[in-house]
Amino acid sequence: MKEHSIGQYADLLNDIAFQWVFGQESNKDLLLLLLNEFIPDKAISDVTLYKQRQLSFSKGFKKGVFDVSCITDDGSYIDVEVQVRKQAWFADRCLYYSTFSLQSQVSEGVDEYCLKPVYVVSIDDFSRGHGPDWGSRVLSSYSIREDENHELMTDSLHFVFVELSYFKKQWKDIDNDKERLYFCLKHLHEMDELPECFAEGIWSKLANQARVVEMEPEVKEQYIRAMETEIDKR
Repeated sequence: MKEHSIGQYADLLNDIAFQWVFGQESNKDLLLLLLNEFIPDKAISDVTLYKQRQLSFSKGFKKGVFDVSCITDDGSYIDVEVQVRKQAWFADRCLYYSTFSLQSQVSEGVDEYCLKPVYVVSIDDFSRGHGPDWGSRVLSSYSIREDENHELMTDSLHFVFVELSYFKKQWKDIDNDKERLYFCLKHLHEMDELPECFAEGIWSKLANQARVVEMEPEVKEQYIRAMETEIDKR
């Protein structure tokens, strides 16, 4: 087992670090940056964070565990998770996780099924496996559509995958915020000196929030313990 070294900046693909940077009320601007880049059709202006661990609806069934969960200003539900290790039937896992936010919208005795959109955003450090025409696409989104003419059946369920294994650019070749996020998620923990754009604004806040030394003592202890035993898949 190869151990991760603990650098100046936290590895944002670690669950604890991701929640610390993007899952706090004081950091909603960082979460909004990420969500608006990865779900550009939403134009989200505000979110309300809620409990990240969803209980199963029946005893004996598997629970859902999310890194960050929120409701947007238009009532949409977004569940975000980061995943380093590839798993069998990973798409089915994401589909199962989506059911918690769907079922929570319909109370007993309600006759109408008017569901608000649910988005599952999965940020992964692996490829799910695609056909030869896929190319090097990092971001992909899925909805429920008719097979032949692709008519949308419902706007109530969406999946967004960020497959960072396809992202190969160096910092000097990046010219947009989406790719800056890709780079930070994949490489921030490897950096000792940051590029000039991190000196001010939202990027300065992201970098400062990701500094391991700035973590609360309990969070820092959990993060270091997790990283010291994490198998390096990169």
